[in-house]
Amino acid sequence: ALAVHPALTATVVAGGGDYPDQAMLLRSADAGITWEEVFTYTVPGGYPTVNAVAILPFTPSVWLLAHDGPVGADYASFIWRSTDSGDSWTQVYTLTRAGVDRLVTDPVTPAVVYAGTVEHNLYRSGDGGLTWAAVITDGSAGQCLVADAPHTLYATRGGEVRTSSDGGDTWTTAGFIPDGVRTLAIDRGA
Repeated sequence: ALAVHPALTATVVAGGGDYPDQAMLLRSADAGITWEEVFTYTVPGGYPTVNAVAILPFTPSVWLLAHDGPVGADYASFIWRSTDSGDSWTQVYTLTRAGVDRLVTDPVTPAVVYAGTVEHNLYRSGDGGLTWAAVITDGSAGQCLVADAPHTLYATRGGEVRTSSDGGDTWTTAGFIPDGVRTLAIDRGA
């Protein structure tokens, strides 16, 4: 997981894991030359990892991360929020039996953030990641989530490109691509 600060472009955050015990987030203030650890979640033998990070473009001191880890016999994803550029963190949401692999900010509406899961489900926050609600839980959204304006989302599901023009409430098939695509991107420079 990787994110670049929208204003201080030399500030980069990278998430991952130190198997088998730690999920971690690293921060660099010098474009990746040096790194410091700003978040660690330890589960002995639990294989946690930070799978998604986001820096809110209109409030860049607010950072979000999602990591996985066990909850009893189940697995879960945990969403954490920082309001001081990663210096301190608060856990804000837990999704049992779900794997958050994307955190995406709405490019037009400052406080709207989306969380996409490997199960093709979607969760949404309207307050900058402080609270979350399930939007799609039937697997009809997709993975590889990206946001465009206004309130338009794209995702993959198998060989389909899925799209939503209402902030993720409903989804349709927009086209087809080779199965196994792991990333989508929006070119806003055109």
